[in-house]
Amino acid sequence: MPALNFFQCKLEDKLVIWQNMGMSGNEYHKLGQTHESIRFPDNKRKIAYPMHSGCEGILDSLGFKPVTVRTSDYLNAFSDLCKYGFITFLMDNGFQALHESPAKVEANQVSKLYESPIYKYPDSEPEFMIYEGMEVRRQGWNFQSMDPRGGISIRYITTPYFVKPLNVILQGTDFAPYVRMECPTICRERTCPFYYEGRLIGKFAGFADTGIHCRFSGTNNNFASLSDKRQDLQGNPPVERVNIEPDYVTISNWAEKKLGEREIRRKIGEARGEFIGGRINLNKAKHEYSKILELIARLPTEFEIPNGQVVSWEKNMLKIEVGV
Repeated sequence: MPALNFFQCKLEDKLVIWQNMGMSGNEYHKLGQTHESIRFPDNKRKIAYPMHSGCEGILDSLGFKPVTVRTSDYLNAFSDLCKYGFITFLMDNGFQALHESPAKVEANQVSKLYESPIYKYPDSEPEFMIYEGMEVRRQGWNFQSMDPRGGISIRYITTPYFVKPLNVILQGTDFAPYVRMECPTICRERTCPFYYEGRLIGKFAGFADTGIHCRFSGTNNNFASLSDKRQDLQGNPPVERVNIEPDYVTISNWAEKKLGEREIRRKIGEARGEFIGGRINLNKAKHEYSKILELIARLPTEFEIPNGQVVSWEKNMLKIEVGV
């Protein structure tokens, strides 16, 4: 039977959410713009639920009261809670959001988490790694042939990542790659000229003693000078918030200029399951499915969702019968 990318979650009891039917539609709509840690998804039913723990006091101050409902009637809400709970669950079990601060990042601020490196370069004192992990999304199914089911979908992901500061990565080379910002997700300094996480900002042209400090957390007096930079960008960014754009061409050029490595493209591809023995892997989907099963095999079968309830989850994808 075909398998869906869906891992079912189950509650022993009814689902607990919060509701305030006495609130006007306009008031309810505005709440979603001012409370980033709480979801307000249904203007008709005036429901709310937290995206991470510790929000009960806020809900109570807004006039919302806990109510119990059938999961099948609130499938999106249940699947949302499962997603946020599962992300926290992964972080509690050693997964991380790489350039984020694990002590500060919340479940509603990330969807991709990584566990361990599957490739390091160079082997001793690596400056570049490939991490493997998961992307988590909410998922609900309501087939006519079965009861409504809520849960999550999990996609196997890998990412290239330079793990050393920019001055170390480029030491001893005349390499001038394009760079991008890597600002923390939880930063809300929207007036900062570098408030563009993951966006290319220009080409590295050298280091500078002057620039714009990070407003989110302290940075040293070391900045990156840029050429071919984004037209509206003013000032030099702090090197702590800048990293090389990790596409295959850039990585290959860097490795060859840094240490004379000419096979890194193939080695990365094999680590990520894109190549086998130098040839394109025609069974990449099967490879990714097996890797997901490996990653989740050692995880507990229960986790807590942000409303404080505990759910169990199936470690095998949902299989469905397809009529002939």
